[in-house]
Amino acid sequence: MTSRFSSILSDRYLLSRNVVCGGIVVALLFVYLVAGLYTELWLNSIKHIPATLLEDFGHYERALSTTLRGEDPYEIRKIGPAYLYPPPALLAVEVFSYIQPFSLKVAVYTVTNILLLVVMIWGIARYYGYSLSQTWYWFVLGLGFAPFFELLHIGQINQITQFGIFLLFWGEALFPIWASTGLTLAILTKVSPLLFIGYLIVLKRYSVLFMTGVLILVFGFLAALRYGITPFVTYVDVFQDLLRTIPLGTNAQSLMAKLAISNEIWFRNALLYMPGGVASWLLELFSILTQNYRSISLFLTIYILSILVVSGILTWLGSLNREPFFIITVFGMIFSSNVMWYHHYVFLLLPVFVWIGWQKLKFATVFWCFLGLLIIQIDRSIPPYGLLSHVWAHLSILLLFWQVVHLHRQKQAPRAVAYASLG
Repeated sequence: MTSRFSSILSDRYLLSRNVVCGGIVVALLFVYLVAGLYTELWLNSIKHIPATLLEDFGHYERALSTTLRGEDPYEIRKIGPAYLYPPPALLAVEVFSYIQPFSLKVAVYTVTNILLLVVMIWGIARYYGYSLSQTWYWFVLGLGFAPFFELLHIGQINQITQFGIFLLFWGEALFPIWASTGLTLAILTKVSPLLFIGYLIVLKRYSVLFMTGVLILVFGFLAALRYGITPFVTYVDVFQDLLRTIPLGTNAQSLMAKLAISNEIWFRNALLYMPGGVASWLLELFSILTQNYRSISLFLTIYILSILVVSGILTWLGSLNREPFFIITVFGMIFSSNVMWYHHYVFLLLPVFVWIGWQKLKFATVFWCFLGLLIIQIDRSIPPYGLLSHVWAHLSILLLFWQVVHLHRQKQAPRAVAYASLG
């Protein structure tokens, strides 16, 4: 009788705990969605729908029309209205350009991007063997992410690029052709995924590298047949300009822009509420950072490349799990960029879900990743307008780097014992 009573109490306790935990999860997701929707509505107050719907994609279509007339698609170089992607990316733009009327194009473009994101999330969950009941909240986090809202709003192609990187991750061990196709898609729509060439070298996936090279040549040849060779020649100069360009201001999201704030009104207003000594010190500090933003960009590049190189060497030598190095590579691709906008945070969704899946849904990892996505949800429209997102990202890079070092030591420990026993 006592045993049965204890069992009933235990069941009720577990039920109550599950109800409480479920309630907390629902509440946190509610806050997350409200924050994401608020940020999108804030954007809409500046870029009104329908006037700015697929605005960026409209710039890409203008570049396509210019190219088909035999003119220069890169005649406009100002970031915003300019088309600054590699010429083969026009092939993807052209596929959507034939869809008319505009309302149908919006519908197709929106559904396509949503499907790509859903398939990506589902694919990561299945890769790690998790069911929908275990990962349903991943879809809430992905589909409710404010940078994804912005992507749909202005017609960016980041999700297409990210899906290519997902195919690389999903297929590089078992399905090299899919991995090669994915990396080709990513590189031809954005240049920055070239960083994954180093990732493949570290993992010794030479067949994937070879097929990627072949596919890039094939699609480059097709683009040259369609648009001519001139855009390829011009793009060399465009790419060099991009490497030198560092947009500043509240709207830009690079670390350099987040630190070059000494002349921003919101920053000077914030100083009014601080003690005189602290205000003077902060003003002097951020004045130095504002004047030396190019030096910060150089330091950031060297810092992230150093972490990538050391992580790659340790992964190569120890035959470690690929996930930490993969995640560091994606983070490095995002946060080393000198040209970064809010919609670029969409690229975080892939490494975040890989991180959670690799860590077997551990509470600490789930919470840390959720915290980062939540910060990005609210960090755009309130001071410090994006700096906290970089703090979280760089702490994540250091945490992942520590995991690489830790895994390497674990791999080396048995060898050290074996050598000692031989001695």
